[in-house]
Amino acid sequence: MLESVRSLCTLLVALVPLTAWGAEPELGAYAGRAFIVRDPSGERIELAAQLVFDHRASPGASGAPRLQPVRWKSDATATLTTADGAFDALLKLERTDVGTVALTLDGSWRRPTWVHVIALDVVLPADGVTLFGRDLVPIAAPALAVLDRFDAKWISVRYGDKSYTLVVDDDIDAVVVKTGGGRVSLRIELETTEARPFVHDAACRGQWRAPNAHVAVPARLRTVDEHVHARMQWIPDAAPMLAKAKFPDGRRAALVVTDHADQTTARTFAALVHGQSDKPSPTMGLVAHHLRITKSLFAHGTDRPQLENPDVVKLSDQLYVAGSEIVPHSATPKRDERPVTMAALDTFARWHARTWIDHQPETNCEAFGDQGFRSSGKFAIADLLAAHGYDYVWAEVDLEPGPLNLLRPDHLAQRAPTVWPIGRLDVGGPANLWMFRSQWAFLEAKHFYNMYAPAALDRLERERGLHIAHTYLETYHPPHTKFGLKNLIVPVDPREKPGGPGPVKLAPEFERLLAALQARQERGTLWIPTLAALGDRLRAVADMKMTIGADHRVLVQTQVPIAGATFVVARPDAPVRVNGELPHGVRSEHGETTFWADLPVGDSVITVE
Repeated sequence: MLESVRSLCTLLVALVPLTAWGAEPELGAYAGRAFIVRDPSGERIELAAQLVFDHRASPGASGAPRLQPVRWKSDATATLTTADGAFDALLKLERTDVGTVALTLDGSWRRPTWVHVIALDVVLPADGVTLFGRDLVPIAAPALAVLDRFDAKWISVRYGDKSYTLVVDDDIDAVVVKTGGGRVSLRIELETTEARPFVHDAACRGQWRAPNAHVAVPARLRTVDEHVHARMQWIPDAAPMLAKAKFPDGRRAALVVTDHADQTTARTFAALVHGQSDKPSPTMGLVAHHLRITKSLFAHGTDRPQLENPDVVKLSDQLYVAGSEIVPHSATPKRDERPVTMAALDTFARWHARTWIDHQPETNCEAFGDQGFRSSGKFAIADLLAAHGYDYVWAEVDLEPGPLNLLRPDHLAQRAPTVWPIGRLDVGGPANLWMFRSQWAFLEAKHFYNMYAPAALDRLERERGLHIAHTYLETYHPPHTKFGLKNLIVPVDPREKPGGPGPVKLAPEFERLLAALQARQERGTLWIPTLAALGDRLRAVADMKMTIGADHRVLVQTQVPIAGATFVVARPDAPVRVNGELPHGVRSEHGETTFWADLPVGDSVITVE
């Protein structure tokens, strides 16, 4: 056993056999590097551990794992300091207040350290493993599955005629599950740059088509006294499978529109907001359909004046009051030095902007995906974003057009980051920024409408998916041109040709799409938030801690109030209660029960009978 443990390249905990837990285990005998836990029948669990860490000399340096053995104490704890003196950790095995067992790891850095990976592996005997897919449908675990930060990490294990359940908290980067050979291995990734991708352009070019390359940053800087934490719970039988759902009020999927500023004029912006440019329509446009988007604009345009135009400012105010985000698309279409970016951030404070979207990173040197991620230099903006209260920045590399669901539930062996903490990329830089990925949707109009056809939206909802669109909704050019084929706006006067100077309105096909999205939102199946609202929701749900009791009651602890907190139980018509009362909403379909309720700050109790 110990030889196989030592071969693992992460912090490893081996537990054998866990199958006899029918009552509270006795935490007891100490045996060298193994900690022995005996259950009431006398069977034992051996825990052995070793730490593998990958610290690097600089953000772009290569590295390799180094191993650090862990010696357990008789009180079921283990302390260690890495050989380079950079990292301290405390491991603890203990009974919870609700009669189950938890293994926790608390670690902190003792000096500034460039970190590539810190992980915890748990290896257990298993004849069969069931887990939640990214669509929250239970599946037999494949040989390899990656459960990202916002995925459910509830794993049911069968071993002989016994069963047990493993639950991992969401304040980690990911859990990699491997099955086979009579065991299941969980790699609990406290932090890894594989789950925190970031690339930047190799150089700032004069032409966006000029040869360039994306340079990955394979390590993140951790400073003194920064902490990591992980907790895994063991429940001694097959508890009812319960998952936190990502979206509020029982909604099955989310669709976010991030619309870039390149095609915006006062005239087309009026059509997008109110249906047509010459006068507001009570039935057309984003406001009439109660749809929210993340709309990026230039503080100063060039051939297309934007926020220097009072009409654009007024429209932005109206869209913001209706619930949308108004955010920067860089400061201007040109490369901007720090004073220009600072002034633009002050301009966007009018709308409490918290999301940054680069414009043409290949030529805009200040783009976060160019030189902007740095904390010093005339094009650095990372510190400016943090100082102005920004949380979310756009990842330059889009997903190509295709299925809408960025979570890719049919590719569970692959990571599918959608919103993730970037980590500190530069000395002196901020550590609080998050990154989001979008999908390219600047297509010919016929392909754009097909991309969001009813069947595609049905599939997104069926998969409990997430879509973040990269759009240019205000495209308006002469017909039969490259951009004209992408027009979503038409002349008000049908006798005029597209691209002319007259009043404009949304194309009828585009209006029908907005109406279809509104209908899905109103029936409660699709959530259409801004990017910041999406990110805030995902983070709040991940911060909810679920502690599962031996009697299968679930203690839910929240740091902020969560409206419409949604859960899924993998059984139909399950009788559920939240704090002893019926939830606000319950839906039973497809062999599962979805329910939701408003949760206050602090403790709530869920019971599933």
